[in-house]
Amino acid sequence: MIGERKFMYYQRRKSISILLVIAIILTSLTANFAVSASDDQERVAVIIDLSGDVRISKSGGEKTFEAKKNTNLTHGDRIITGRDSWAKLSLDGNKEIKIDEKSYISLSELTYDKEKGEKTGIKLFVGKLWTSIKKKLGKDDEFNISTPNAVMGARGTKFSVSYDAVGQPTDTTGFEGQGEKTNGSKSKLVVLEGVVQAVATVPVNVKDEKGNLVTKQLTVAVEVEANEEIDLIAEQLQKELQEMADKLQKEEEGEEPVSFEKIEKLLKEQITKEDMDTMKVEKVELEKLDAFTLQTVVEDMQQDNSNAVDKELVENRQKA
Repeated sequence: MIGERKFMYYQRRKSISILLVIAIILTSLTANFAVSASDDQERVAVIIDLSGDVRISKSGGEKTFEAKKNTNLTHGDRIITGRDSWAKLSLDGNKEIKIDEKSYISLSELTYDKEKGEKTGIKLFVGKLWTSIKKKLGKDDEFNISTPNAVMGARGTKFSVSYDAVGQPTDTTGFEGQGEKTNGSKSKLVVLEGVVQAVATVPVNVKDEKGNLVTKQLTVAVEVEANEEIDLIAEQLQKELQEMADKLQKEEEGEEPVSFEKIEKLLKEQITKEDMDTMKVEKVELEKLDAFTLQTVVEDMQQDNSNAVDKELVENRQKA
């Protein structure tokens, strides 16, 4: 799982920390969302069930094809679901991913190396998916789901991830432009079993030792445990971090510009003490979950007798 645990709040107090300063940049205020590459041995994902309008696009290609049951997918392949449609994938016989309607994903990494372990990366450009990792991953394995503004890392758990882009068309008619990040775009993580670490990288403007304005990319993480959820809105997170940085810099400035290293150190110390509104974890309100997640939870329980949630409560919610 990416990151490390440092500080807790929200009853147990959740871990919120700046994990890594990636780079100093002078222009872009948008975090990169690049597709990863690997020379490791590729694995295969199999479409085990689907309904409605489901299409696939092979890695590096633009043409889309109608998806069919038992279709094999590999590293870099993409899937798009239309209205009232869904698809279910199986990985390695012990991981399942169900993709909701009007969603677009890329299997950005499906590799295995005997020394590096399994690497699974899924990019969710828009829409929603449910993940069930039925066997705990090995110590060197990685399983990450990325949205344009966050990364969710897990080892063995059941959770859903959604990404809503403000201004995004409500109907998915093709791959072009899907999932474009706009102001107010939100990633939502709902965990029903296990622990998932949610990570967001945002830009913060500060002055260097010469007084020049530069941009630092700061990575912030929080752990979300069973029956908890979190909304990650990068624009709000960036605003909070920027306000903290401006305040610290103003407090420390004298006749000489404050060194960049000092502001960086103070910001790291400050963020471990602040209850940031945009990183607060809430308890899952099961009765408010969407129909897709509820139905998938019921199916999952029927498969492996999971005790992830109160079955009676789920059934009552479905009848309502």
